[in-house]
Amino acid sequence: MLKRIVVCTIALCFAVSAFADYISDREVAMALVRAKKDAEALSAFVKMAEGADLDAQKADALEQAAMCAHRMKNFDTAMELAKRIPVEAASKTVQMRLLQGNRKRQEVIERFKDEDFSVWPEKYAGDAFFIRGECYFSLKNGRAAEADLKRALENLGMGSNRDYARLTLAHNYRTNLQDDEKALELYLEGVEKSRDAYGWIRLTCITSAADILRRQGKTDEALQTLDRAKMDKPKGYWGVAFRQAYAEVYAAQGKKEEAVARMKQALETEGISAWQKNAIEKRLKELED
Repeated sequence: MLKRIVVCTIALCFAVSAFADYISDREVAMALVRAKKDAEALSAFVKMAEGADLDAQKADALEQAAMCAHRMKNFDTAMELAKRIPVEAASKTVQMRLLQGNRKRQEVIERFKDEDFSVWPEKYAGDAFFIRGECYFSLKNGRAAEADLKRALENLGMGSNRDYARLTLAHNYRTNLQDDEKALELYLEGVEKSRDAYGWIRLTCITSAADILRRQGKTDEALQTLDRAKMDKPKGYWGVAFRQAYAEVYAAQGKKEEAVARMKQALETEGISAWQKNAIEKRLKELED
């Protein structure tokens, strides 16, 4: 009995040590990724996968290696690494992500349209439903996109992917399904629940919701929605976008002077892009005429 306890204790200590080694090796490899040394990181992750004792570790290392190859624009190598992942759901999810990242959305649908993600572990099911749903959305298959994106939201945990899936579902209702009410509901939910208060997803939700409200004639609500951004001296893309959004609401209210003033502020925004400048100048001319 004592001998068995000793053997089990030694095995447990070895497992803990191996796990600790994997964690430390992973931290080193991820530091290479953050330093944009993808070639070195790729080699490190492949070596980790070869030496890993657990399928979960091999899956993680090969996924990271595949993404390194993808960033290096070596699609064939990335896909080969993804196919080597020993966990089937993880392997297929990474393959889908690679195809999506290379704009091969139709291929995602052709290869995985009949896949039953609901039987997969939740951590993979959420991502898989999201990827396929986004592909359906981009291909303008509104009903299929709706079904998958709803399932994605049921499986994804709290985080940026959940925020992005909600936003994509809102866009799908607005553009593909022509349902402004459902889109507005999701945009406003995104305003409330998006993790990053000043991130592009929440700001997109705010401007999109305000645009729908303006078109519905609810201009006061549109202004109140824009006010929720609470941006102090905004600049760049969002500085232009918000000033233009305010201008359009004022124009809808018949307040020409306020609309023109906001459009001129948009033109003077630090970091305005050339295409934004052209669009604002054209719209400003229309308002002034």
